[in-house]
Amino acid sequence: MTRDPVCCTEQDDATLALDLMKTHQIRRLPVVNEKHEVVGMLSLGDLVRKARIEASVIAATLQSICEPAHATKQRTERIITAA
Repeated sequence: MTRDPVCCTEQDDATLALDLMKTHQIRRLPVVNEKHEVVGMLSLGDLVRKARIEASVIAATLQSICEPAHATKQRTERIITAA
């Protein structure tokens, strides 16, 4: 079990949840209440259906999630060293 999982709260808006998923490369995000108890699980599909986030935004997020973390770092290093 993950010791300090990335979570969102019931009050967070959908764009924050989407940003957390993208930043941490996760497809599902636990939702916690004010007592830090898990009250649900949020998926990319939920964001399409319930939050009405455009499919193209979800697709871009999914692409980012699926990209190996080291690929982003390598691309950044190439940009920095090319300058």
